[in-house]
Amino acid sequence: MPDLIRHGRLYKAVPPLYGIPKGKDKMQYFTNRIEYISFLQKTFSQKNEISNLSKTKLAKSEMLNFIYKNDDYVYELEAIANRFALDPNLLELVLFNKDLPVAKLSSVVNKEFRFVNAHYDKTTKCIIVEGLIGSKYQYLFLNDKLINDSKLILDYIYTTNGGELHYIMNDKIASIYDIMKAFELASPNGLKRFKGLGEMNGIQLKTSTLDPDGDRTLIRYMLENAKEEIEEIRVIQSNKSRLLKEIGRVTRSELR
Repeated sequence: MPDLIRHGRLYKAVPPLYGIPKGKDKMQYFTNRIEYISFLQKTFSQKNEISNLSKTKLAKSEMLNFIYKNDDYVYELEAIANRFALDPNLLELVLFNKDLPVAKLSSVVNKEFRFVNAHYDKTTKCIIVEGLIGSKYQYLFLNDKLINDSKLILDYIYTTNGGELHYIMNDKIASIYDIMKAFELASPNGLKRFKGLGEMNGIQLKTSTLDPDGDRTLIRYMLENAKEEIEEIRVIQSNKSRLLKEIGRVTRSELR
């Protein structure tokens, strides 16, 4: 029925990605990540002031951009830190300074962590950073495996943040991890992340997505959109058929 689309009568109702409790039995919904981050950034900025090392305060748009681009930084850094049983701040600092000579790296690390030093180990042929942080002894092998596993972290530091690791947060030096961890902890209690319509109850679905008198988000379909989606479906079906044929050939070959 192309005329329905041609005359602008077909819409897509967009369900929210996030919901935050607002009083009794009420929720404030956000349909995308940037909307949600923008909301939290206002609350975060009321309690935290972020500047670069030149002490120039980040503007609202710069702060929003910083948080949005580093959205998964804490997750990625902690995933690697947990895998190698390392302190996230130590891992971050060593990765940032990985190309320094051993003596300089040791000095940088020791300045931040009093009981941690770096040295070159002839047996393993790599730099080892070790020492006590809190109640845990750290053993970091700065080798190719760690560097390769940490590519995403290095991309964040050198590509997303232009090679800047440290900023000033509330008059104190803070790394990307420190800032994003503080932002993460500023998330409101009761935050709900909707991964699909099945995670919403009937009232939530009505209020956020279906009610014509509610605060829902609609996207009008145009004929170009329909053509694009039909083409995407055709590509998917073509790839699926090709894959099934390939699986069939492999199976027949195994049977022979």
